[in-house]
Amino acid sequence: TDGDIKTDDIHFSPLDQGNEFEPDLVITLGIKSLESLDDYYETNFKFFSQKPIINLDNNPKNQEYGKINIVEENSSFSGLMIKLIKSINQDIIDQDMATNLFWGILNYQKGKGVSDDALRSLIYLKNKGAEVKKIPSLLNANFDQREKEIIELILSNISLSKGLGMPLILIP
Repeated sequence: TDGDIKTDDIHFSPLDQGNEFEPDLVITLGIKSLESLDDYYETNFKFFSQKPIINLDNNPKNQEYGKINIVEENSSFSGLMIKLIKSINQDIIDQDMATNLFWGILNYQKGKGVSDDALRSLIYLKNKGAEVKKIPSLLNANFDQREKEIIELILSNISLSKGLGMPLILIP
């Protein structure tokens, strides 16, 4: 193959259903250890032992069983996915993906404050076309119209300062 990843190359399969395809790569999300998959792991041991695994998790007790392990405590799965996608081909992030990843980061950060890393990811996704107007509705909160407008204004104006490399929100 030419090394490019195309949409047709990606298949999702719930663990409780049989695999109808032979994957070249396995990506696990939030799985601390392969043994935690119990019977599924035992039944498919050959599958897991013969394919490279990219392991994404935010649990510090993750056993880092993958060929590539992206394990960061206090990071959203969306943030971990961004790191993976950036390392493969960041051009595959379209507006819909950027919007959903943006929402995922904000949803994870609710009540925790937003880390610098999360802010940098939000800015990156905004620059990739995330539809920030959709975010207040996606957050599933009871915002009135004015609150939605304020949130949209803030999210629309997040940027990185050129000199300091720090996230800034400049509201006109």
